[in-house]
Formats: sequence, C-alpha cells, structure tokens
Amino acid sequence: MIYFSIIIPVYKPDILKFQHCLQHICNQSFDNWEVIVLDTKSEFSLAISRACQTNSKVHYICSEERGVYKAINSAICKSRGRWIIVLGHDDTLYDSSVLDKTSQLINANRLIFWRKAYYGSVSINGNNVWAKDGDIYDGKFNIYKLLNKNISHQSIFYRGAWARSNKTGYSNAYKVTADWDYNIRAWVNGGMGYLPFIIAIFSTGGISSTSTYDGFHGLNALNWSYWKSKGPKPMAFLWFAYCRLARKLRLVTTK
Repeated sequence: MIYFSIIIPVYKPDILKFQHCLQHICNQSFDNWEVIVLDTKSEFSLAISRACQTNSKVHYICSEERGVYKAINSAICKSRGRWIIVLGHDDTLYDSSVLDKTSQLINANRLIFWRKAYYGSVSINGNNVWAKDGDIYDGKFNIYKLLNKNISHQSIFYRGAWARSNKTGYSNAYKVTADWDYNIRAWVNGGMGYLPFIIAIFSTGGISSTSTYDGFHGLNALNWSYWKSKGPKPMAFLWFAYCRLARKLRLVTTK
C-alpha cells in the first residue's frame, strides 16, 4: 500500500515554484509516496500537466471543482495513501529526510491506532498577517491552543482511512479557515501525535496570508450550535463538553 499521498491543489500557479515543489518531493529518501495534483482548469493547465510528467508517481487530474477546499476533498477521495498531507504549489518539504523521519515516528507509535493525524512545524517563507519571515510555526499543540490558533496544514499528515471516510470533509462554508474547522474535528475524534521537527517550508502569499476570518474561529467550538450538526448528538455533546472543559482548565496536556 502507498504510505504517503501528497495532495497539491493548483490554480494559476507559479510554474517554477511548482516544479521546485515537485522536485523536493522526488528527492525524498523515502520513496513510498504518490502525488495528486488537482488542477482546477486554469489557463496554465498544459504547463502543469507537463511538469507532472517528470515522475510516474505524480498524478495529474484536471477538475471542474472551484475553490481550494472542494479540490482537496476531491483529491482525498482519489488518494490511496495511509497518510495524507496537503501542500500549496509553492511550498516545499523541509529536507530530503522528512518523509523518512515521519514514517519512522508513526510506525513507532502504530499501536496508538485512534490518532487521526500527526503534525510538526513549518518554516515561514515571507511575511503575512500572522507570522514573519523565518518564523517556526508553531511547535506543540493541545486542544486549548488549537481553539485559539490553527496548525498549518502543510505540517499535518492525516490518517488516510479516516480522511476518506469523513463525509463532511473540508467545509465549503469557509473559504479561508476550513482547515481549522477540520483540524478541531480531527482532534476531538482521536487526537494528533506530535512530530518534533519541521515538515515543510510554507510560502506566504495565498488567501490565508492576507485574511484570517471568514466566519469561523476555533472558539466557535465552545458553542453547542457549532457541534449539533457535526455528528450523532451524544458524540457531538461529548466533543462540545471536551472543548468547554479544555477552555475552563486551560488544558496543558497533549494527546
């Protein structure tokens, strides 16, 4: 079975940066991976498809989907990996050992089967509204910290089986922060393991770099109205109570 699926949604990319992103993946010392490039039918489609032909593990898909999160949901359904990570076309894995180190740590914790994801940190390339160039974002989290700030999706490996069976997926209601909503749901469903190293270089410039609010904030999880449609009522209430308790106790332990 494929171990890692690396999803890259693209629309009007910088082709040189996109090629650089692919090259960093191809240079990994761990070679059990696939890349799914989901092109939402831009005028750059021909150049994107040609760039994908450099390696047989890179799969190019042209889609009618509009919106980055719709594209990610579509790519997740097509993925085959045990673990899934989503990169921007101008992001790169931090070094050639990232996938190797990640697989070793995950395998060492394979008995903790309920975790829905593993995450590390990202190195910020460029300034944005929530981080500065050169910052390392943002170390170890717990649920209380996650209610107040998001984990960068470029640093998260989601369990493939869970992601593909997750009927809600990334919510189409949010254009900027759907991954924050997704991460909170992943955490309360089983928690996330911590990878104590940098996963990727996150290049600023996307919509999340200039806008931070689209109707969702992590603190929404403190309200019952947020949870009541997220699953069976008993489970939804437990998730709601967990978040409320974490806020009250300023939870400092990690999963």
